[in-house]
Amino acid sequence: MKIVKGEMEEGRFRIPYRIYGESKESIVCICGAQQTMTSWRSFVSRFSKEFSVVVFDQPGHGQAEIIDGPPHLTLNEQIEVIHKVVLKTNGNKPMRLAAASWGSILGAGYAARYPHMVEKLILGSFGGRPSKKMLETIEKGQIMVRENRGDELGHLIIDTFGQRISDLFKRTIISQFKNMTGDKISAFYAGADLIKNVRDISKRIDLSSITAKTLIVNGMLDTIINLDDIKFASAQIFDCEIRMVPDAGHFLHHEKKEILDIYHEFFTMKDVCVAR
Repeated sequence: MKIVKGEMEEGRFRIPYRIYGESKESIVCICGAQQTMTSWRSFVSRFSKEFSVVVFDQPGHGQAEIIDGPPHLTLNEQIEVIHKVVLKTNGNKPMRLAAASWGSILGAGYAARYPHMVEKLILGSFGGRPSKKMLETIEKGQIMVRENRGDELGHLIIDTFGQRISDLFKRTIISQFKNMTGDKISAFYAGADLIKNVRDISKRIDLSSITAKTLIVNGMLDTIINLDDIKFASAQIFDCEIRMVPDAGHFLHHEKKEILDIYHEFFTMKDVCVAR
């Protein structure tokens, strides 16, 4: 498998990216909050034979750097980082987009702002509003940061919505937060503020502008997303289907590898024209 390793400097950010495979058809993957491009490893293994799979770290995550200015990233900045990565790795051609958790909010925002760039869109663990449980978890996490207990954040995530992931993935999350540097902790805190402040994404993102065929995939055991919020958001997207997966929580294909079959079916099926 061909692998391209690159890095781009965009404004005040330095963004590492990887391209796996050499197909003319691309899938760009968007991570959730505090996840890195390595979180797409099993996805890459499944799809890189048929597609070029693009993964990258958002500023404040993994190997990415904020080289100037505050740790706070606006929603607009994060969406524009995605656009620059897409242009760098795929040019101006339409592509498929796969996004998870907070990344699904960014993915929806990108598809709404640049509808001509996205032909198919998967939004995993997607919700229209942060739930009460999510807001409580964010508040607990920010208290830990203020009390210099950032190394406990991994346990908070696992105990709240990561109970169903593998022991290896749990150890990875715990290690990530134990080894997190001050700038990454600051970025985490600022990112948590952004999630709290988004509240209702329909007031920040015009979901009706999304023209891509869209699939929302959520686990029925997800403790931090409400089904009513999913239905509320999906109703605003023109061509949108919801798949609720039994026995799966927030981390989807990290919990049930069969979810990759759902993604594969969606990304490879023949399109049927829908009259507007």
